[in-house]
Amino acid sequence: MVATEQCAWMRPPSSLTEVCAIVDPTTEIFVAPALSNRFADTAQFALLSLKDIESLRREWVASVSSNGGRGIHDMTEIEQVLSQLPAQCRLALCTQTVRSLDWIGSVCGHPCRMILSPDSLPDVTCQIEEATRTVQTALCEAVSRRWRDCI
Repeated sequence: MVATEQCAWMRPPSSLTEVCAIVDPTTEIFVAPALSNRFADTAQFALLSLKDIESLRREWVASVSSNGGRGIHDMTEIEQVLSQLPAQCRLALCTQTVRSLDWIGSVCGHPCRMILSPDSLPDVTCQIEEATRTVQTALCEAVSRRWRDCI
């Protein structure tokens, strides 16, 4: 597992990973432990903590911009980390600042779902409940998608 100075796997992905929650410094302290505990026995769940979001974004944008749109460039820190996820893995973006993570899905093309909105969730308990509910729903959708042809 690639872990870097700015990106730390709190629950590493596997080939079975269907949903990866990504937390930033605004939610790491309370949401990350709750998600890790709730989905401790779920192989389809991964949890990634990002530290300096703006630095990761700037590095990625500069790298993509510098190759003139040809798609060939050295992998940035965030690309190295996200490339460990299966291609169809959904990203559950846990943040209090929506704009801080709104670019993440573009890095490797993973579908995203925003979990937290600062206006709609007034306290930590509500944020944890919403994060848990969103990840649970995404996991159920992923399992249904994967197995619907077998039923």
